Amino acid sequence: MNKRVRTIIASFLFVTTLASCRAERDSRSNSTLVVGGVLSQTGPAAAYGSDADKGARLALERLSRDGLPFSIQYVSRDDRSDKTEAAKVGQSLIEIDHADIILGPAISPSALSLGKIAEERQVPLVGTSPTQDEVTKSEAYDRRYVFRVCFNDSFQGEVLARFAAERLGKKTAVIVYDKTLSYSIGLARTFREEFERLGGVIQHEENYSVQDTDYSVLIDKVANFKADVLFIPGWDENVGPMIKQAGDRWDRFTLLGGDAWPTPRFLELAGGNISDAYALSHFVPEDPDPRVQDFVGSYKKKYGEIPSPFAALGYDAMLVIVDAAKRSGSFDGPALRDALAVTNNLGVVTGNLSFDDSRNPRKEAVILRIHPDRFDFFERVEP
Repeated sequence: MNKRVRTIIASFLFVTTLASCRAERDSRSNSTLVVGGVLSQTGPAAAYGSDADKGARLALERLSRDGLPFSIQYVSRDDRSDKTEAAKVGQSLIEIDHADIILGPAISPSALSLGKIAEERQVPLVGTSPTQDEVTKSEAYDRRYVFRVCFNDSFQGEVLARFAAERLGKKTAVIVYDKTLSYSIGLARTFREEFERLGGVIQHEENYSVQDTDYSVLIDKVANFKADVLFIPGWDENVGPMIKQAGDRWDRFTLLGGDAWPTPRFLELAGGNISDAYALSHFVPEDPDPRVQDFVGSYKKKYGEIPSPFAALGYDAMLVIVDAAKRSGSFDGPALRDALAVTNNLGVVTGNLSFDDSRNPRKEAVILRIHPDRFDFFERVEP
């Protein structure tokens, strides 16, 4: 069999499989929407995915209680914070569980691998916290079926650079980033570009790896600089211990971080060694907005704890999905995608959400002031 014939057969089998999957979904009654959850519940990103899953389940519980024109089946799988596993469980949800739409993933590598499959199968995906710019669109592709309810890295890096330069009046900075993490690399790049554009000076950049546990050499190097700001766009599991190990060596800096910092685990791992620090977030539990307080109260009642921003993003992802399903008239992939794309000013916990042409949300950001034992609201930032 020559190569051309094999290619034709492979293409035919793919189209036949895709048509079969669609036909099987369409043959079911439109009275049940199947939402497939792909979220990191173990591994390095477990805090983000587990909280998002809790938020999604709470949203589903409350939506069902208030009454819906259809029923919802939520089937959640653990991607183990691994992009290969995310593709595997996502494909299983689509082909075996017949998911109409995917909620998640929580991290960018998983969203990139599963997003390719979602695009090919025309099954919409609504990521909870995968912030890498290329999750939805790059120079090589435009994934029209991939959405997210979180900010992207470019937005975060620029907002934090402006906050440091304009709001805090800082002139110099040191950046410490995770060289193995696309999230960290992306935030570092956009922060550097915007901070320098505003006249700031990056004195030094240092890196580490997500597997590192001893930061003593890094801490000593950074402590030699007399910069105003220390920007560390990393995950809580690394930055928390790093700050704890620094002791008083970094007290001269104003610490600045992205949306991966505001978790209870970050405060626990930092061991109270925080004096002057800020982070960007999607949500703060102390926000007096009735929607926020209603969510916080319900979450505390169900889970016995204060919700993290990632719980709020999981909650919002489910609200966005159900809102689109109400308007789509069908649970077919293209219909759901089109309904998601025209989401406009939807009131969710993290703000009033609309999607731009790249399926990124347009909504406010929150700057938090970080204390040894809590996060406090500092100010809002318009998109």
